[in-house]
Amino acid sequence: MTPLMLLLVVFLFGYLATHLFIIRLRKTQYLFIGIEYIIAGILINPSFSTKLNQFFNIKIPILLNPDIIYQIKPGVLLVLGFYGLITGLKFKVNKLSECKKADWLLSFFEFFFAFLVVGALSFIPLYMLFFNGYNLPILLSGAYILAIASAITSHSFISNITEKLNLVGPLSKLFFNSSYITFNFGIIFYGFLFAIFRFGNIQILNFTQIEWVVLSLFFATIMGLLFFLFLGNEKDENKIYIALIGIVLFSVGVAFLLKLSPIYITFIVGAILTNVSKIGDGILSVFEKINQPISVLIVIFAGIFWVPASIYYFFAVIIIFMLLRFTSKMLAGYFTFAALKGEQSIPKSSGYGLQSTDILLCGMAVEYYFLYPSAIIPFVITAILSSVVIFNIYGFIKTKNFLIDFDDIKSKTL
Repeated sequence: MTPLMLLLVVFLFGYLATHLFIIRLRKTQYLFIGIEYIIAGILINPSFSTKLNQFFNIKIPILLNPDIIYQIKPGVLLVLGFYGLITGLKFKVNKLSECKKADWLLSFFEFFFAFLVVGALSFIPLYMLFFNGYNLPILLSGAYILAIASAITSHSFISNITEKLNLVGPLSKLFFNSSYITFNFGIIFYGFLFAIFRFGNIQILNFTQIEWVVLSLFFATIMGLLFFLFLGNEKDENKIYIALIGIVLFSVGVAFLLKLSPIYITFIVGAILTNVSKIGDGILSVFEKINQPISVLIVIFAGIFWVPASIYYFFAVIIIFMLLRFTSKMLAGYFTFAALKGEQSIPKSSGYGLQSTDILLCGMAVEYYFLYPSAIIPFVITAILSSVVIFNIYGFIKTKNFLIDFDDIKSKTL
């Protein structure tokens, strides 16, 4: 058997085995993100293939070389742009008005402790290992994205399990609303990453960081309003498809030119369209049809572009980030409990229900890989994507069991 055929067999067997395992789990645990697609991407990942060749002294063919990766980069960013648009179309401002004090407090503490615990404590090893006198913005950007990735809880999973089991209890509502806040504001705060930490070859215009934040919001808002006027009250699905493909192409092009996040720019465009336009729901219904394949592509891309840390640091990075993320979530739950004592009864251990991760983290990792090439990439990408894989199972199961323990999920509904 030729090496190429062997690789294809391994790819197919690895994907199918993982897929069948995850499908079996999904029936009982309500898993939402398919980590089998990350495995599929890893199996054709040039970085993993190279390390396997070196470690085992074998000759697995490298299917993706730097030239191919460079050629598919525009397509990858376009897929991320579509994901951002669809996510923005799902963002309804009026849902924020339904959130209560507890929802906002829990979300605030999730971000606060993510930056305090994950951001600060991950910056220390990055500084000790990689600081060379002039790359401080790179190190800060790595700590920043790890903090944002840690703060985000999977609203998709919580929404899915809430709808499937028709949950109406106070804890499920708390998790539903707080995850909605952290997910959507997480995208906005994540978008600020590319506006704040601009250095070296991505310095385009001589603006301050605050001006770049305002400029990024301004461009995205203007594009959203312009496309709102362009679409008007259009009802024809084919015309909406063509128009929004043009919107995504233009938005991603502007984001790429200004070295901003395509997910962030198109998210704001989509949010403006859905909250201002009368046909917002119609636009969303048109594009929800491609949401699943877009999501699958992003997870596969995450596996393909996962640059693993060296074997000496690989497991240390995974364990440390898992512990830091877990700790920040638990602290968020405890401080919310303490702040609301006497006003609203919530468990002090609410952090157990906030461990699930979202596909958004895969998109963030891919964008960071493309827009922040540096020596810290293997550490940052390994931390983020390993959390997606691990908390995809552990976090989702823990959330479900936590809701069962506090009687939000009745055993007879399972």
